[in-house]
Amino acid sequence: MTGNEFLQQLAQHLQCLPDEERANAMAYYQEYLEEAGEENEADAVEHLGSPQSVAERIIKEVGVNSASQTEKKVTPAQYTATPMEQKSSESSTDAGRIILAIVILVLTSPFWIAFPIVWFTIVLVLPFIAITFFIAGIAALFQGIFDLASGMTTVGLFDLGGALVILGIFMFIWYPCFKGAWEMTKLFGRLCSSVFCLLIGKEKKK
Repeated sequence: MTGNEFLQQLAQHLQCLPDEERANAMAYYQEYLEEAGEENEADAVEHLGSPQSVAERIIKEVGVNSASQTEKKVTPAQYTATPMEQKSSESSTDAGRIILAIVILVLTSPFWIAFPIVWFTIVLVLPFIAITFFIAGIAALFQGIFDLASGMTTVGLFDLGGALVILGIFMFIWYPCFKGAWEMTKLFGRLCSSVFCLLIGKEKKK
């Protein structure tokens, strides 16, 4: 909803107010949206709520009901906080959130120091295990072929059998090893992203 649409609907809902009270309310909200600026207009409208709910709040504050109308004066301050007050409140909230995040990081620093070490170790060790079995299997395979070619049949067959066993193990473990390293990397990335969002005071996008 644009600012003009909000003002038009608000004016319709305020028809029951006296002309002076309605003019004061409309002037206030028009000034509010102008101060917010075009780039923040949508956020300002969303912050205010629906025109109907705003009108009901104004009517209640003015003291108008279906039976009678009072001459109670309503000032702009009664409608809502000014943009400057809202920005000040938001800044205080952001500062408090950042301080809280820093305190949490300090208290949990042993975890944040140990976790990267554990992550780095797992990411290196898991693929290394799979690669080691693969290299050992290939080496045993070539050694067996060389032994057979050299006339050492028994040793050659033993080496070939060992090569098949080692390569078989490799076929079973290579995917879990690489998959585990990848999942640990994603987990570490998500944790870092969450901490960063907490520090800057923004919610993480899903």
